Amino acid sequence: MKQYLLSDIFLLFAFFILTAGCTEPPVKEPTVEVTDIALSDVSLQTMTVNTTVNIYNPNPVGATLNKVAFDVYYLDDTSHYLGTGNKPVSP
Repeated sequence: MKQYLLSDIFLLFAFFILTAGCTEPPVKEPTVEVTDIALSDVSLQTMTVNTTVNIYNPNPVGATLNKVAFDVYYLDDTSHYLGTGNKPVSP
């Protein structure tokens, strides 16, 4: 009887130890907001688009943004594809 009691206590203790770190809240989606867009250096072949992007991460774990990939469209009644690119983010 004492042997069963000790093994049951050990199993219960092991269960609590193994599940103690599994109570983290679920990971939430970060929110991204474009706050400012300005054109500069526009020519027939190229243009420079300066954009300010605010990112809010509600999670306790951070992330590092190394590169931004983008598509550029011109919108009137329909959308017109202008180009794509990616840019490394400066610290």
